[in-house]
Amino acid sequence: MSPFPPKAMLLAAGIGERLRPLTLKTPKPMIPVQGVPLIQYNLVLLQKAGVREVMVNLHHLGDQIRASLGDGTRFGLTLHYSEEKILLGTGGGLKKVEDFFHEGPFFALNADVLIDLDLKGLFRFHEKHPAEATLVVSSEAREDVKRFVYADEKGRIAAIQEKTPKDLSLKPYVFTGAQIIEPRLLRRLPKGVECSVVEEAYLPALSEGKALNAYKLEGYYRDVGSPERYEAVKKEFAERWPYTNLKAEQVSGL
Repeated sequence: MSPFPPKAMLLAAGIGERLRPLTLKTPKPMIPVQGVPLIQYNLVLLQKAGVREVMVNLHHLGDQIRASLGDGTRFGLTLHYSEEKILLGTGGGLKKVEDFFHEGPFFALNADVLIDLDLKGLFRFHEKHPAEATLVVSSEAREDVKRFVYADEKGRIAAIQEKTPKDLSLKPYVFTGAQIIEPRLLRRLPKGVECSVVEEAYLPALSEGKALNAYKLEGYYRDVGSPERYEAVKKEFAERWPYTNLKAEQVSGL
Protein backbone atom coordinates (compact mmCIF):
# COMPACT_ATOMS: atom_id res chain seq x y z
CA MET A 1 0.00 0.00 0.00
CA SER A 2 1.25 3.49 -0.89
CA PRO A 3 2.01 5.88 1.97
CA PHE A 4 -0.59 8.50 2.90
CA PRO A 5 -0.74 11.42 2.77
CA PRO A 6 0.38 11.82 -0.83
CA LYS A 7 1.52 15.07 -2.37
CA ALA A 8 -0.77 17.16 -4.52
CA MET A 9 -0.79 19.43 -7.55
CA LEU A 10 -3.03 22.47 -7.86
CA LEU A 11 -3.41 23.57 -11.46
CA ALA A 12 -3.56 27.36 -11.26
CA ALA A 13 -1.93 28.56 -14.47
CA GLY A 14 -5.02 29.07 -16.62
CA ILE A 15 -5.93 32.43 -18.14
CA GLY A 16 -9.66 32.28 -17.36
CA GLU A 17 -10.77 33.70 -20.69
CA ARG A 18 -14.44 32.79 -20.21
CA LEU A 19 -14.56 34.71 -16.93
CA ARG A 20 -13.37 38.00 -18.40
CA PRO A 21 -13.42 40.86 -17.53
CA LEU A 22 -13.05 39.55 -13.95
CA THR A 23 -9.79 37.80 -14.82
CA LEU A 24 -8.13 40.67 -16.68
CA LYS A 25 -6.50 41.91 -13.48
CA THR A 26 -7.12 38.98 -11.15
CA PRO A 27 -6.08 35.36 -11.79
CA LYS A 28 -9.09 33.04 -11.82
CA PRO A 29 -7.95 31.03 -8.75
CA MET A 30 -8.00 34.29 -6.75
CA ILE A 31 -11.60 35.19 -7.65
CA PRO A 32 -13.46 35.33 -4.29
CA VAL A 33 -16.53 33.42 -3.14
CA GLN A 34 -17.80 34.57 0.25
CA GLY A 35 -14.67 36.71 0.44
CA VAL A 36 -12.37 33.69 0.06
CA PRO A 37 -10.27 33.02 -3.08
CA LEU A 38 -11.28 29.88 -4.99
CA ILE A 39 -7.84 28.34 -4.55
CA GLN A 40 -8.06 28.61 -0.75
CA TYR A 41 -11.02 26.21 -0.62
CA ASN A 42 -8.89 23.57 -2.32
CA LEU A 43 -5.83 24.21 -0.17
CA VAL A 44 -7.82 23.76 3.03
CA LEU A 45 -9.52 20.65 1.61
CA LEU A 46 -6.09 19.13 0.94
CA GLN A 47 -4.73 20.09 4.36
CA LYS A 48 -7.74 18.67 6.21
CA ALA A 49 -7.25 15.37 4.38
CA GLY A 50 -3.66 15.14 5.59
CA VAL A 51 -1.75 16.38 2.56
CA ARG A 52 1.33 18.38 3.52
CA GLU A 53 3.15 19.27 0.28
CA VAL A 54 1.47 20.95 -2.68
CA MET A 55 2.87 22.05 -6.03
CA VAL A 56 1.13 25.05 -7.63
CA ASN A 57 1.79 25.92 -11.27
CA LEU A 58 1.65 29.59 -12.23
CA HIS A 59 1.33 31.57 -15.46
CA HIS A 60 -1.34 34.26 -15.79
CA LEU A 61 -0.79 36.87 -13.04
CA GLY A 62 0.96 34.18 -11.05
CA ASP A 63 2.75 36.71 -8.85
CA GLN A 64 -0.59 37.55 -7.23
CA ILE A 65 -1.15 33.90 -6.31
CA ARG A 66 2.35 33.52 -4.89
CA ALA A 67 2.05 36.77 -2.91
CA SER A 68 -1.28 35.68 -1.41
CA LEU A 69 -0.36 32.10 -0.49
CA GLY A 70 3.31 32.52 0.41
CA ASP A 71 5.07 29.39 1.60
CA GLY A 72 1.81 27.82 2.76
CA THR A 73 2.55 28.01 6.49
CA ARG A 74 -0.80 29.58 7.40
CA PHE A 75 -2.55 26.68 5.68
CA GLY A 76 -0.48 24.05 7.46
CA LEU A 77 1.14 23.18 4.13
CA THR A 78 4.45 23.45 2.34
CA LEU A 79 3.81 25.09 -1.02
CA HIS A 80 6.08 24.81 -4.04
CA TYR A 81 5.66 26.79 -7.24
CA SER A 82 6.24 25.94 -10.88
CA GLU A 83 6.50 29.01 -13.12
CA GLU A 84 5.37 28.48 -16.71
CA LYS A 85 6.70 31.09 -19.14
CA ILE A 86 4.43 29.58 -21.76
CA LEU A 87 1.15 27.98 -20.78
CA LEU A 88 1.72 24.21 -20.71
CA GLY A 89 -1.81 22.89 -20.21
CA THR A 90 -2.77 20.13 -17.80
CA GLY A 91 -0.34 17.62 -19.28
CA GLY A 92 2.62 19.92 -19.76
CA GLY A 93 2.19 21.43 -16.31
CA LEU A 94 2.29 17.99 -14.70
CA LYS A 95 5.23 16.86 -16.83
CA LYS A 96 7.31 19.89 -15.83
CA VAL A 97 7.22 18.81 -12.17
CA GLU A 98 7.38 15.04 -12.77
CA ASP A 99 10.33 14.57 -10.41
CA PHE A 100 8.32 16.06 -7.52
CA PHE A 101 5.87 13.16 -7.68
CA HIS A 102 8.21 10.17 -8.00
CA GLU A 103 7.32 8.70 -4.58
CA GLY A 104 3.80 7.49 -5.25
CA PRO A 105 0.28 8.40 -6.35
CA PHE A 106 -0.66 12.05 -5.97
CA PHE A 107 -3.75 14.24 -6.10
CA ALA A 108 -4.27 16.77 -8.89
CA LEU A 109 -7.01 19.38 -8.63
CA ASN A 110 -8.05 22.44 -10.59
CA ALA A 111 -7.39 25.43 -8.36
CA ASP A 112 -10.36 27.37 -9.74
CA VAL A 113 -13.07 24.75 -9.13
CA LEU A 114 -15.21 24.35 -6.02
CA ILE A 115 -15.49 20.66 -5.12
CA ASP A 116 -16.65 18.95 -1.94
CA LEU A 117 -14.41 15.94 -2.29
CA ASP A 118 -13.59 13.24 0.26
CA LEU A 119 -9.91 12.94 -0.62
CA LYS A 120 -9.26 10.09 1.80
CA GLY A 121 -12.17 8.18 0.28
CA LEU A 122 -10.72 8.80 -3.18
CA PHE A 123 -7.34 7.51 -2.04
CA ARG A 124 -8.86 4.36 -0.53
CA PHE A 125 -10.81 3.68 -3.72
CA HIS A 126 -7.67 4.06 -5.82
CA GLU A 127 -5.76 1.68 -3.55
CA LYS A 128 -8.55 -0.89 -3.71
CA HIS A 129 -8.89 -0.62 -7.49
CA PRO A 130 -5.37 -0.24 -8.92
CA ALA A 131 -5.19 1.86 -12.08
CA GLU A 132 -3.00 4.32 -13.94
CA ALA A 133 -5.25 7.04 -12.54
CA THR A 134 -8.64 7.53 -10.91
CA LEU A 135 -10.72 10.40 -12.26
CA VAL A 136 -13.32 12.09 -10.08
CA VAL A 137 -16.55 12.36 -12.06
CA SER A 138 -19.96 13.92 -11.56
CA SER A 139 -23.36 13.01 -12.95
CA GLU A 140 -24.35 16.70 -12.99
CA ALA A 141 -25.42 17.86 -16.45
CA ARG A 142 -23.25 20.58 -18.02
CA GLU A 143 -24.13 22.33 -21.27
CA ASP A 144 -20.51 23.14 -22.11
CA VAL A 145 -19.18 19.56 -21.85
CA LYS A 146 -18.19 18.15 -25.22
CA ARG A 147 -16.71 14.86 -24.09
CA PHE A 148 -17.92 12.48 -21.38
CA VAL A 149 -16.34 9.77 -19.27
CA TYR A 150 -18.15 6.45 -19.74
CA ALA A 151 -17.78 3.96 -16.92
CA ASP A 152 -19.39 0.74 -15.75
CA GLU A 153 -21.05 0.10 -12.38
CA LYS A 154 -17.72 -0.81 -10.76
CA GLY A 155 -16.11 2.45 -11.87
CA ARG A 156 -13.93 1.06 -14.66
CA ILE A 157 -13.63 3.63 -17.46
CA ALA A 158 -14.35 2.24 -20.92
CA ALA A 159 -14.18 5.44 -22.97
CA ILE A 160 -13.67 9.19 -22.88
CA GLN A 161 -15.44 10.52 -25.95
CA GLU A 162 -18.18 12.68 -27.44
CA LYS A 163 -20.35 9.97 -28.94
CA THR A 164 -22.41 7.47 -26.97
CA PRO A 165 -20.57 4.11 -26.86
CA LYS A 166 -22.08 0.95 -28.31
CA ASP A 167 -22.45 -0.52 -24.83
CA LEU A 168 -25.48 1.39 -23.56
CA SER A 169 -25.01 0.02 -20.03
CA LEU A 170 -22.10 2.42 -19.58
CA LYS A 171 -23.04 5.63 -17.79
CA PRO A 172 -21.87 9.09 -18.94
CA TYR A 173 -20.15 11.33 -16.40
CA VAL A 174 -18.51 14.74 -16.37
CA PHE A 175 -14.81 14.78 -15.46
CA THR A 176 -14.39 17.33 -12.65
CA GLY A 177 -10.65 17.78 -13.20
CA ALA A 178 -9.87 16.19 -9.81
CA GLN A 179 -7.86 12.98 -10.00
CA ILE A 180 -5.28 10.77 -8.36
CA ILE A 181 -2.42 9.81 -10.65
CA GLU A 182 0.31 7.17 -10.58
CA PRO A 183 3.72 8.74 -11.40
CA ARG A 184 4.33 6.24 -14.24
CA LEU A 185 1.50 7.85 -16.19
CA LEU A 186 3.54 11.06 -16.49
CA ARG A 187 6.11 9.24 -18.63
CA ARG A 188 3.58 9.34 -21.45
CA LEU A 189 3.54 13.14 -21.56
CA PRO A 190 5.82 15.20 -23.85
CA LYS A 191 8.13 17.62 -22.06
CA GLY A 192 8.25 21.37 -22.53
CA VAL A 193 5.19 21.73 -24.73
CA GLU A 194 1.53 22.50 -24.12
CA CYS A 195 -0.54 19.34 -23.94
CA SER A 196 -3.57 17.77 -22.30
CA VAL A 197 -3.31 14.92 -19.80
CA VAL A 198 -6.51 13.48 -21.27
CA GLU A 199 -5.30 13.58 -24.88
CA GLU A 200 -1.70 12.57 -24.31
CA ALA A 201 -2.02 10.11 -21.43
CA TYR A 202 -5.54 8.91 -20.64
CA LEU A 203 -6.76 8.20 -24.16
CA PRO A 204 -3.58 6.31 -25.18
CA ALA A 205 -3.70 4.34 -21.91
CA LEU A 206 -7.29 3.30 -22.63
CA SER A 207 -6.43 2.28 -26.17
CA GLU A 208 -3.71 0.00 -24.78
CA GLY A 209 -6.10 -1.63 -22.33
CA LYS A 210 -4.63 0.03 -19.24
CA ALA A 211 -6.94 0.51 -16.27
CA LEU A 212 -8.46 3.91 -15.59
CA ASN A 213 -11.12 4.30 -12.93
CA ALA A 214 -13.94 6.72 -12.22
CA TYR A 215 -14.75 7.82 -8.67
CA LYS A 216 -18.27 9.20 -8.49
CA LEU A 217 -18.54 12.45 -6.59
CA GLU A 218 -21.51 12.68 -4.26
CA GLY A 219 -20.88 16.22 -3.03
CA TYR A 220 -20.97 19.78 -4.33
CA TYR A 221 -19.13 20.61 -7.55
CA ARG A 222 -19.06 23.84 -9.53
CA ASP A 223 -16.79 24.99 -12.33
CA VAL A 224 -16.86 28.79 -11.98
CA GLY A 225 -16.28 29.23 -15.70
CA SER A 226 -18.35 32.24 -16.71
CA PRO A 227 -19.71 35.47 -15.16
CA GLU A 228 -23.19 33.91 -15.08
CA ARG A 229 -21.99 30.78 -13.32
CA TYR A 230 -19.97 32.87 -10.89
CA GLU A 231 -23.06 34.84 -9.90
CA ALA A 232 -25.00 31.59 -9.45
CA VAL A 233 -22.29 30.18 -7.18
CA LYS A 234 -22.26 33.30 -5.01
CA LYS A 235 -26.02 32.99 -4.62
CA GLU A 236 -25.72 29.30 -3.65
CA PHE A 237 -23.17 30.10 -0.95
CA ALA A 238 -25.28 32.97 0.36
CA GLU A 239 -28.21 30.57 0.81
CA ARG A 240 -26.36 27.69 2.46
CA TRP A 241 -22.88 26.28 3.04
CA PRO A 242 -22.60 23.50 0.40
CA TYR A 243 -19.56 21.65 1.76
CA THR A 244 -19.68 18.63 4.05
CA ASN A 245 -15.93 17.97 4.11
CA LEU A 246 -15.12 21.54 5.17
CA LYS A 247 -16.62 23.94 7.68
CA ALA A 248 -17.03 27.59 6.72
CA GLU A 249 -14.81 28.77 9.56
CA GLN A 250 -11.99 26.44 8.45
CA VAL A 251 -11.80 28.30 5.15
CA SER A 252 -12.66 31.88 6.10
CA GLY A 253 -10.49 31.87 9.22
CA LEU A 254 -7.23 31.76 7.25
